Amino acid sequence: MVRPTHASVDLDALVANYHAVERQLSASSVNPTPRIIAVIKANAYGHGATRVGLALERAAGSGSGSAPILACADIEEGIELRQAGIASQILIFGALGVSDLAGVFDHNLTPTVSSPSAAQALEVAAASRGVRLGVHLKIDTGMHRFGLRYDNLGATLPPVVRATHLDIEAVYTHFATAERDEYGLFNAQITRFETVRTDAQALGLDNVWWHAANSAALLRDRRTWYDAVRPGLLLYGVVPPPIETELALRPAMSVRSRLVAVKGLRPGETAGYGARFVARRPMRVAVVPAGYADG
Repeated sequence: MVRPTHASVDLDALVANYHAVERQLSASSVNPTPRIIAVIKANAYGHGATRVGLALERAAGSGSGSAPILACADIEEGIELRQAGIASQILIFGALGVSDLAGVFDHNLTPTVSSPSAAQALEVAAASRGVRLGVHLKIDTGMHRFGLRYDNLGATLPPVVRATHLDIEAVYTHFATAERDEYGLFNAQITRFETVRTDAQALGLDNVWWHAANSAALLRDRRTWYDAVRPGLLLYGVVPPPIETELALRPAMSVRSRLVAVKGLRPGETAGYGARFVARRPMRVAVVPAGYADG
């Protein structure tokens, strides 16, 4: 049986969105122009990571000419991208303890160091192979998920920077409230990250580059652009609400189906579990074979 419900992904729209972000960065007064770290974690937000990754790799090559960087959640996602033929640098965002570290070395992936124990595990693995491994260092400035606490780096960072088989290529953080900042945390995180940048040399962080901006921060505040930005939702044509933008974005995914039932509702009647929808006027409702028990 062929199901009538399907999702279609428009890779041309995806590429157009990538170039729209690229144009916004290059048209600004920021010099040098920040690089793009394209986020394709969680199967490219459901769009298909391998096909999206290959399309973005081609798009980056045909745009500014700079080598593209792709980012995913874990080592397994990175391996899948490599097996699809993707040659670009691949940054792993997530915790390393859930994966086999051999994949980092066997598939040329760039892991994130977000704890002293992660650094130690990578140092041991790199030393056993006789190689130096490029890594990104994550600083927790207020998200309280992964990363070395910004206010405890004097204790946690020294063993990381002393690791003789690790090269810290970049330092980054992640914003918790870039979309809507009623708590003032967004600006606080910027201030904390700036303090780390100011103290970088004293902390042993020499010749590194910096990144922080997710899609919302990229649109909201150029102070967060630094050396690279990390668009995720924007690439798929989604603007994080309530932010508005003049970027010419196109939805990359469309979902199509057909109706299997149509019926009328009188004013005051409800539809669905919990009676959450109330008809305010005479109207018709339709059932689509998708979702909770195809209702």
